[in-house]
Amino acid sequence: MKRAARLALFLGVTILLGACQSGSSASQTSAQQVPFEQIVENIKKKLTKDYPGIEVQGVKTVEGFPGLYEVQIEGDLVYMDPTAKYALLGHLIDVKTKVDLTEKALEKQAQQTMKKLPYQYAIKEVRGDGKRTLILFSDPDCPFCKKIEQSLQDLDNVTIYTFMAPIKELHPDAARKAEAIWCADNRLKAWNGFMRQGEPLPEMKPSCNAPKAEWAKLMKRFKIHATPTLLFPNGKIVPGAMGKDDIEKILDQIENKDKAKKDDAQKKDE
Repeated sequence: MKRAARLALFLGVTILLGACQSGSSASQTSAQQVPFEQIVENIKKKLTKDYPGIEVQGVKTVEGFPGLYEVQIEGDLVYMDPTAKYALLGHLIDVKTKVDLTEKALEKQAQQTMKKLPYQYAIKEVRGDGKRTLILFSDPDCPFCKKIEQSLQDLDNVTIYTFMAPIKELHPDAARKAEAIWCADNRLKAWNGFMRQGEPLPEMKPSCNAPKAEWAKLMKRFKIHATPTLLFPNGKIVPGAMGKDDIEKILDQIENKDKAKKDDAQKKDE
């Protein structure tokens, strides 16, 4: 319900449980008569017109449910009819198999997002075998960001990608510090030294151009309004200075779930 409430607030709509069902016959007829490409275009135009600035990242049909479309909106999902007049917020469950189709779609979406992230604009740190992945949005002037670094430095077998997320409204000097660290000869050493050991900032190099525009785009894309914010491979976004045990718990859940999927796939092949 938290996800549904957040989407409802974002779209400014009421949660309509069964709204698509009430007009299902009309929706089916409409969907059958109008080409899929046109339906996608109609939904995108309707949403962008009604909600300026919204980004519709994709529209798909929902298997077994004619007239219902899965609409990806800035990293989340909402279900709509072909005219984008009705929105269905919540999780779609296959009652027979007990599979949460929404969760499955969100996980797939998160995996695709993780693959497409511009990692060249992040500071990379590999611990142990580095098989687990963690994304961090951090502000060099944020005291809670320095606190979470103490938790992160105790993690093992993980690859951490840190994207600078200076929040100028709270920390006017954060952008300058982020740029100085990024332009250092050894970014990881400069970052860890400043954030974990309290070492001074490296001297600013006048010839260096930090990817400030790219950082800003990512902050907007993931709605980063507070730091630190962690992004996990399953799409879970957690703002705040999490402790090591809480981070480990989520990473272990992801790892165990991935292992279970591989085991199931192997059994099917045997």
